[in-house]
Amino acid sequence: MTRIVVNEALRGLLPDLTRPLELFDETGRMLGHFVPAANAVELRGEPQFSEEELRQLENEPFYTTAEVLAYLESLP
Repeated sequence: MTRIVVNEALRGLLPDLTRPLELFDETGRMLGHFVPAANAVELRGEPQFSEEELRQLENEPFYTTAEVLAYLESLP
């Protein structure tokens, strides 16, 4: 990953850094998304389940990757 040091001048151009933001060039082309470190865990796709939801999942059937692939290959 490339590291860019944000100096005080650039930091002054950035809005509130507690929420994700999009970066565009002068022509309106999107350059990318910036996710503040405080929000990065939430956006990494890590599950955010409540205790009740986790208990409900314990009663659900469990399938291995091989079982799922075998099932998908059996479909017409």
